[in-house]
Formats: sequence, C-alpha cells, structure tokens
Amino acid sequence: MAEWTDGTVAAYLGSPLRPGRLSRAEEAQLGGRIQRGLAARRQLACGGVDRDRLQREVEEGRAAAERFVTANLGLDVAFARRYQATLAAGCAGGAQRRLRPGRR
Repeated sequence: MAEWTDGTVAAYLGSPLRPGRLSRAEEAQLGGRIQRGLAARRQLACGGVDRDRLQREVEEGRAAAERFVTANLGLDVAFARRYQATLAAGCAGGAQRRLRPGRR
C-alpha cells in the first residue's frame, strides 16, 4: 500500500487548523444552514425579493457545507490511517470487520 506522501494530504494531516469532529448538535445546526442556503438559492432563481438576505443565506449554506465536509474528511482520514496500520500488521480482514458500521 502506498505511503501518504502527497504534499497537500501531508499538509492537511499536519495542520493545527484542521477542524475537529462535529457533535450531533453541530451537525444539526450545519444541516439547517445548508437547507436554508439551498432554499434561498431556489428563491433567488425564481426572482426572490430580498436578494441581499437570500444571497447571505446562500453563502452561509456554502460555508456550512464546507465545514461539514472538512470535518467528515478528518473522520475518513482517521479510518484510513487505522486501516493502513492494520494492513501493515497483516490483519486486513480484522480491520474490515472493525471499520464496517453496525457490524461486530
């Protein structure tokens, strides 16, 4: 298995600014902002009246989506690191069982 040597991945993994995991409340809040942003985008496309407010909600929705994705990317990286370490130890089958949600 290839080592993680790509500069952008290494920079992300070593970054002190990398976002942490989201709590359930944060996920719900971000989800609401994303939904409001999508609704505002539809209203803008249909000629919504308060264009400044709608544009602000669209931008807030985009920012929320970016935060949601980057936080979950960190979780994906954690799973990938755990799987890579397990492969290096020669235990791939055990890693697959541990990484599948809902399986024991």
